[in-house]
Amino acid sequence: MGFLKVRNYIIVISLLFILTNSSANMFNYVYGIFHSGKQQENFIPYENTKLKISIQYPSNWQKEERLNDFVTFVAPIEDTSQYRYPAGLGISSMSLSNISLNTIKNVHIKNMTDNFKDFQLIESSDIVLTDKRPAKKIVFTAMDGEEKRQSLQLITKNNDKIYLFTYKADVDQFDKYLPIIQTMLNSLIFLK
Repeated sequence: MGFLKVRNYIIVISLLFILTNSSANMFNYVYGIFHSGKQQENFIPYENTKLKISIQYPSNWQKEERLNDFVTFVAPIEDTSQYRYPAGLGISSMSLSNISLNTIKNVHIKNMTDNFKDFQLIESSDIVLTDKRPAKKIVFTAMDGEEKRQSLQLITKNNDKIYLFTYKADVDQFDKYLPIIQTMLNSLIFLK
């Protein structure tokens, strides 16, 4: 039996021991820790005809559709003592025509600089999405309420709409959730 299998069996046995000898509150705490580790995500499809997109997201993430062509996908809460999602992806669109992506990016960065406390630009670059569509990438940190968060934003166009994809996470969780976000964005399809 390999080292990883032995280690996994020890973890499961330890958890069973804790669960059988603890209160319900301890069960919730252990359950949150056990499910927040690196595990294979099960992605499910999501389609939004108003946004004209299709995307896959982890089945254990919460989906929230809002007015004005806006949807968010948020990771499960890891720390039950704080009712705060550790990461999420928001998708919004607006109708704009005859404005370049570069102009939109520059105005967007200026607005964030003016409006976000402690805004710090980390990266601003041109990228190409999976479907060969050009996009602008912005990575930054800023205060989100009382917490400093790191964000990655993609700005792109489809027909007469501008799309803004915003991945936001706790600074110390950003790299942990980034592969999930990349998988989600790689599954993105713009509908006709």
